[in-house]
Amino acid sequence: MENNTHTVLVYGTLRPFTNEDVVLIPGRLYDLGWYPGIELSSDPELEPDEGHGYVVCERITVTDERLEQLDNYEGVNSGGHGYGLYSRERIGDDFIYVYRNYGDEEPFKNATLIESGDWLKYSQEQAKQDWGHDNDPWMPEETEGWIH
Repeated sequence: MENNTHTVLVYGTLRPFTNEDVVLIPGRLYDLGWYPGIELSSDPELEPDEGHGYVVCERITVTDERLEQLDNYEGVNSGGHGYGLYSRERIGDDFIYVYRNYGDEEPFKNATLIESGDWLKYSQEQAKQDWGHDNDPWMPEETEGWIH
């Protein structure tokens, strides 16, 4: 049985934080509590400008099986009865998971905008505020300095 591969742009808890294949996507990133959500720009042709209004993503490659597992993890509604928590959408040749909150017309009304568009940078800033040091205790120390 053939197992196809797909590329997925990940920006939050799925992000491997290797910074090997970073892509800036026009849109906004929000803190939803334990995880972020992306709101894509209505103009996907915008060019990056110092990160404002763009979300830092990493491109990963996954198999059909892993893509199905990611759909389940992200709460994608595959039954065709409206949106799930996230929807899997296309940006060019890549997939991306977009926050839909089960079809809520204002899914980000109670969320905090992440100005930098970078979940890792934001998480490190939050850790510094919450715990008084630069590193999130859940992140390995090797991640320090990856984001400049």
